[in-house]
Amino acid sequence: MLNKILYYYAKIQNKLFYESVDEALDFSRFDEFIGYLQRRQWSSFEDGYRELACDERHLLMTAIPQQLNNPDLFADWRYGSQSYLALQFSGAVELHNAWRARGYTWIEYVPEDKIKASSQGFEDAFDYFSEAITQGAEDAELYVGIIQTFAGGSPSEQVIIDAFNKVLELQERHLPAAIYTLSALSERWHGSERSMFHFAYALADKDPFYNSIVLCAHIDKWSYDTLNEIPMAAYYFLGDDIRQEAPVLEKEDLCIQEGSKYFGLQASNVYAFVGYKTKIRLLANKHLLKIKHLFTRFPWEEEGSAKDIVNKARREMRLGALKKQRTKK
Repeated sequence: MLNKILYYYAKIQNKLFYESVDEALDFSRFDEFIGYLQRRQWSSFEDGYRELACDERHLLMTAIPQQLNNPDLFADWRYGSQSYLALQFSGAVELHNAWRARGYTWIEYVPEDKIKASSQGFEDAFDYFSEAITQGAEDAELYVGIIQTFAGGSPSEQVIIDAFNKVLELQERHLPAAIYTLSALSERWHGSERSMFHFAYALADKDPFYNSIVLCAHIDKWSYDTLNEIPMAAYYFLGDDIRQEAPVLEKEDLCIQEGSKYFGLQASNVYAFVGYKTKIRLLANKHLLKIKHLFTRFPWEEEGSAKDIVNKARREMRLGALKKQRTKK
């Protein structure tokens, strides 16, 4: 009973005090794709999707389930189209709902019925992605989705790495896939601190496009230590090593220099957060000014409400809170 009370208390707190993050990140064509689905114009959606860049495809995979979460709609798509995209986006919706059921809290606080619902959601998502692959679809987002389903199981380190390598076979550079892989390898899920940092440094050494992944590993360790009430966690980002490392990684990061728009935004969010935590004003200000209102769920929600923490960072860096945006007509 206590676990159930704590779970619903956390859910109510999130609903009342946490402003949801807009996963669409001002993508100019987002409403167009939403319209195709609402009008059940499957072929228009599928044709438009094929024209998109990799980062835009991933954005749709994360943002559409946030706005269109109607299982009947996606069932109609699967029935009315032969495209693998009907399966792919059905998997994305199942992922979204699995996380909604589980909540972002310790597993021991999640009621048994919610654990079952979450596990079933991850399984259903995996099945949709796998069915599309079995049918011959070759889309990196299918394997990115599979990596995310690992939160609902206990795969081996090799299985996780193999899935990430499949992403790279289809799409040479995919920053969110690396972040999901890092999370799956972390101690809080199925791996270890050693595995997580080894993956991060090896990937960044091979391709500086992934430099921000090293800082993602530090964020994960700090967050996990904080949740476990490790006394020194509060001073983690003030150590000399990370304060020296972060600016060097940022300077050489190819994702923010020549990467795609939305993957670059993700990297800038990481650097803005680390700049704020390390109190390196030059680093924080550069990327806080770059992202403005386009903040992402990770890494800000590792500390609290994303918008609240962004504004806290901006105030500490003497930029002032974000101004309220005008509502789109």
